[in-house]
Amino acid sequence: MSKICPNCQAAISDDDKFCAACGAEIEAASEPVVQAEAEPETEEAAVPTGEAVPTASEAEVPDQQPSMAEPLSAEQNQEVSQGAVPYGAQTVPDMQGQAVKKSGGKGLLIAIIVIIIALCVGAGFLLYFILFSGGGYKSALESYIEYMESYDQDDLVKAIGNDALVYYVEEEYESDMETFNKGCDLMENMNDIVDVDVDYRITDSTEMSSDELKDYEAGDYKVTEGYMVDVEIAMNGDGIMSGLSGQNNTETLTVIKFGSDWCVVEAAETVESIIQAGEGANALSGIDFDELDF
Repeated sequence: MSKICPNCQAAISDDDKFCAACGAEIEAASEPVVQAEAEPETEEAAVPTGEAVPTASEAEVPDQQPSMAEPLSAEQNQEVSQGAVPYGAQTVPDMQGQAVKKSGGKGLLIAIIVIIIALCVGAGFLLYFILFSGGGYKSALESYIEYMESYDQDDLVKAIGNDALVYYVEEEYESDMETFNKGCDLMENMNDIVDVDVDYRITDSTEMSSDELKDYEAGDYKVTEGYMVDVEIAMNGDGIMSGLSGQNNTETLTVIKFGSDWCVVEAAETVESIIQAGEGANALSGIDFDELDF
């Protein structure tokens, strides 16, 4: 049997009178101290009588996730600094919500593309109709009818077209735009004397053949399209023009694509008389009426 030193608690034999560790004298009356052996733990705790034994599925499973109070590791800190989902938070994405949102955005994009394509196609048909189906000549024809009422130079220029106007003024009648503008001013002043309302209605139109178009080509300008248009014109006048009231005439007007603009040939033919009026205005501008003896 062994005992311990009362001074330093070192283990000594029963026959030792002095402690080998600290040198303290061992009294003979000292009782040996026997260390109690720990009882072996049983694998299963006793279950009180009358209580059901929990099954493995019902037993509590220890929470293996670390507490938020515990310090994060270096790897976890790096994930948080890079915008990762906080540790312990729900990380399962809502795949159903994401799928619905993505599908809605894609559907909206497809709808926008379809609308844009439809607008482009519609604009293309409209442009084709204006340029190639004869729809553009009506604008020039309307301007010519309006000129009959207002004698406004802007209406006449729209009815003739820029290319045809330059050709007729400078090449056909060998004049200049300044003289043409003076003649237009004189004609426009007639609107103060003449008050006429003109209504019109297109009754028929016939596309001109290529041989007919060549007859209207002049200079470096090509005539690529043309129509013979039957127009019913109704005129109503006041004052000195009251005799025109109630008159309805049907005229055939020629509208051609001269160069890049539509031109009413009958409007272009008025350029000669307008230039003559402008030349008369130039002649009158050089006369001092104060020196004339009437």
